[in-house]
Amino acid sequence: FDGLFFDVLVPLPSPISLEAWECQMFVHGVLPALRTVTWEGESTERRMRTVHNACGTSIGTAPELGGNDPYPFGKTMWDPTWTTDETYSPPDYEDNSVETTFDAHFNETCFYRFGFHANEQNAYNRVYWSRCLDDMDAVKTWNTSINTEADRKWKVCNLQGNDLTQYPAYGVDGWLHFGMCSYLLGQNDWTVLSVSRERRPDFDITKDYATPAGERQEMDASNYFLKRDYYGDDDGARGGIVVANGDFEVTQYPNVGIASPHDYYPDVDVLDENGDPHYCGQAITINADKGRMYFNQNNYRYISVITDPLQGDEVSVSSYNVQGTVKKNRAGLSYPSTVQVKIDNGSWENCSVNGSDGSFSYSWSGYSTGQHTIYSRVYVDSNDYEPAKLGRVFTVIQ
Repeated sequence: FDGLFFDVLVPLPSPISLEAWECQMFVHGVLPALRTVTWEGESTERRMRTVHNACGTSIGTAPELGGNDPYPFGKTMWDPTWTTDETYSPPDYEDNSVETTFDAHFNETCFYRFGFHANEQNAYNRVYWSRCLDDMDAVKTWNTSINTEADRKWKVCNLQGNDLTQYPAYGVDGWLHFGMCSYLLGQNDWTVLSVSRERRPDFDITKDYATPAGERQEMDASNYFLKRDYYGDDDGARGGIVVANGDFEVTQYPNVGIASPHDYYPDVDVLDENGDPHYCGQAITINADKGRMYFNQNNYRYISVITDPLQGDEVSVSSYNVQGTVKKNRAGLSYPSTVQVKIDNGSWENCSVNGSDGSFSYSWSGYSTGQHTIYSRVYVDSNDYEPAKLGRVFTVIQ
């Protein structure tokens, strides 16, 4: 066997009356011994692994929905850096270590709580959603100070729920898609996504995301509307942006709670999961408990975009200064020196790119009234330039 799965070792009320410190005492008693078990003839690199499932409990939060931390249950069981304090002190509690904490935390209902009854929908809580994202950050942080790779910790984010007509599992509005988008916001080298109950989400769609282009970012003051950029690669992955709206407070469906929509403004022209275009600077409304994946139009290493005028704008001046910027689609690149711009069926005109921020501009005058289309492309040489993509359509009026 590969290891032991503990399910569910959590504090329990009367008549069992299992306290948090008793759970920790048990774990501290058995885990060091289990770590010595190896396959016959194998080194400790091939030792037994231990996985703990505390269904619906994140690191540092209590099992109750919302979690007000009446005790630091998650930290006492999983955080190898946790130490006792005046409130949670010996002899009941002990300091944790790498050896006395589980190898992996398996959250059976990650990002939202599963409705256990057949016709029950998932329960949503913005604080719990946020803490599940923080859990992925936590294992990454712990592992920076754990020198032996075999001792490093893992986080398993499991999705499950009922496939209901009013809230289906599948489709871009389904809870599987929301769960995948949530996972992509926080995933790293020490996280795993799994799915229960024979659900089969379309994981292939994520192949267009090669590597994260940084950490997740807050898009407004709510702290629960987040995005993360992904790079493309030379093997065909286009890269793009994943967005998720966790700004909800629903204790248990069909009860109605707070569910706040938010607007996302892409910084480049992108395609959604269905291949439909969305233009830079134009609002896309993302409802609560929904996620969206947006993809670059190709996998070229740079993305040029016209930022002014926006799609559908009207221009009423005699000359116009077209504005744009370049976004990097690979790690470690400098900005290119040249972007080319053309209007309608005209010739490509060179524009210099600002090497510090990727911006460029093009002065245009003498144009006719009516509809026009601007195109842009990064240009390195005649054999190396950005492939054709969507143009920016606008109208000149008197």
